[in-house]
Amino acid sequence: MPSAVGSPGFRRRFFTYLVQDAFNYVSARDHEHPYPERLKRDGRVGQVMSAARGRAANGLRRVAHRATVRRRAPWVERAARELVATAEHLEELEAAYEALADEPSRELFVKLLEWRILGPRRVRLPVSPDYYREGLERIDRELVRERGTRRVSDPYFPELNRYKVGLEDRELTVETDETCMLNTFTLHQYSYEQDHVAVRAERGDVVLDGGGGYGETALYFATSVGLEGEVLCLEMDPRNRRAIQRNRELNPELAARIRVVEAALWESSGVTLDYVAGGKMSRVVEGAAAEGGAIETTTLDELVERNGLRRVNFLKLDVEGSELAVLRGATQTLREHRPRLAIAVYHDARDIWEIPLYLHGLGLGYRLFLDHTSAEMDETVLFASVEREPAA
Repeated sequence: MPSAVGSPGFRRRFFTYLVQDAFNYVSARDHEHPYPERLKRDGRVGQVMSAARGRAANGLRRVAHRATVRRRAPWVERAARELVATAEHLEELEAAYEALADEPSRELFVKLLEWRILGPRRVRLPVSPDYYREGLERIDRELVRERGTRRVSDPYFPELNRYKVGLEDRELTVETDETCMLNTFTLHQYSYEQDHVAVRAERGDVVLDGGGGYGETALYFATSVGLEGEVLCLEMDPRNRRAIQRNRELNPELAARIRVVEAALWESSGVTLDYVAGGKMSRVVEGAAAEGGAIETTTLDELVERNGLRRVNFLKLDVEGSELAVLRGATQTLREHRPRLAIAVYHDARDIWEIPLYLHGLGLGYRLFLDHTSAEMDETVLFASVEREPAA
């Protein structure tokens, strides 16, 4: 498949960036520099040094070099392991790269692959560690109204806070954690805007919010769709559904636009799976007993039919690694409604190429875009839209 006009071929870009960034250093407040300060290599100094001082300096260089090698060895081993794993899928990665519709998406695609190999101290992502941390600090400083409003099973953020945030000339009250606030309301994780391209929930849309979490995304979408729109917030974890209902109660003017639906989404209906209770990270698992208990699955196609939806305009999926399975259970919905899509592609390392290739292979005319709202490897979202027919 030829490269898009103006875009370098995947392999040349990937390997060029990899070599360049292996010598890079990304500064951040929480990144300890992995190597000792560089030794000065000024030839003019060497010319005037005495032989004794020169031998002493060379000895110091050897000691420093050995220390550097020892400190560098784990990083080299990990980078080599990731490079081998990546090289095993070059053909699929190249095909996914070519399926992306714009240059910012292709650039980001390569940077994310690089990041997996070289790590955060070598590769600069669109959101820097300092920018992300400053965003969290700003939210904590300016938006918190009450702390510890609800206990949840999230292992990293076991308590939710209550926040006030403005969105589209409306003030929302939101119970969630600070990362969800930053990703949803500051970084607009589920809206893509680059140049003249926009893939987002719009006025009057019917939105399927797959993986409702604590309900902050349902509030975000409900604000975007307006009075004529509707949001079906799909969530399997009963504790999360109670948090979603609480966010509806805190925002009564939006509650009528949000329907909370119990749904463990999968590629087939009627399958009994176990699920892990982890707050916003709750997920289904196959073939292993889990803390959350057993749950019966449904498909998006069945859910759309059961709820009598005549249209689906926007589909968001962030379901902790089940995204591809859920899409396989949504082929009728995708073919009939061709909704705009915002699909998380970071829970499994293969998602970043398997999900774009799956959607591209459906032949529905989807144009694919990639965005990322984290300083780490999480929060990568694949957006998709079908060109609309021009108005008559």
